[in-house]
Amino acid sequence: EESSKLAYFGTMAEVVPCRSGVAVVTTLLLPAGGAAPLVSFVRWHLAVGFERLYLFFDDPCDDEDVPVGWREIDAFCCCAADDRDDDTRPVVRFRRGDQTVEAARAALESYATFGPFVESEVQARQCLNAEHAARLARQRGLRWLVHIDVDEAFYVASREALVAHFAHLDAEAVGHVVYANHEGVPGADHPDDPDDRDDDDDPAHATAALAASSETENTDDEARDYFARVTLFKANHLTVPLTPEAHRAMEWWKRRTRRAQFLLCYDNGKSAVRLVD
Repeated sequence: EESSKLAYFGTMAEVVPCRSGVAVVTTLLLPAGGAAPLVSFVRWHLAVGFERLYLFFDDPCDDEDVPVGWREIDAFCCCAADDRDDDTRPVVRFRRGDQTVEAARAALESYATFGPFVESEVQARQCLNAEHAARLARQRGLRWLVHIDVDEAFYVASREALVAHFAHLDAEAVGHVVYANHEGVPGADHPDDPDDRDDDDDPAHATAALAASSETENTDDEARDYFARVTLFKANHLTVPLTPEAHRAMEWWKRRTRRAQFLLCYDNGKSAVRLVD
């Protein structure tokens, strides 16, 4: 239900920049088969009030390799070399291997720690990219930086809610926040009650169902946009009430996976840091 709100914001031309003082950084690969999820990611975060998005593309491709659909938001982007103080475009693109990006990366404080692993470990590049974005955001006078993946959305009900949230953190002198992550479940065939299914003990069922749901008969770019399609989410276990019913439901989900996991990817949340003292 909430992800369908993406459609409300229409095209990029309808997104008005917001002076919230809050930025997003993400490290990503060019999406296979089209840019619809990336366009939705950018559209959503600008629409709900993020002032600047720092996109670090992790594949050393040329601009000619930009996927179908990217041109919708390309006019809102500047490359790293053009990120000047007077540039009001809200999205900054970085490309792995670009000489400007690599030179800036080598000058970062954490490069001594992560530099030896920068070619082999994506986590090392993510850490360096986050520090690089934090430095640029701070130079522009931004106050907060949120680190999320490109397949994630920072959900708030409105721009006013985003601004009020981070203003409250400032007022309380909070410097670091960890947000619980919830996990989308692809596919619309799900029961209202775990006991309604007769295949609870088949751990391969969910894997097969998820794989099938990812292979749609539609070939257009919009069909691959999980931001627009996924409406069912598993709540992070740290936010679930400790009731017998909740425990039973979580165990049902765990039985549907090979390793008895509730959330399949991670459950330790995502962070935001304050950039000013």
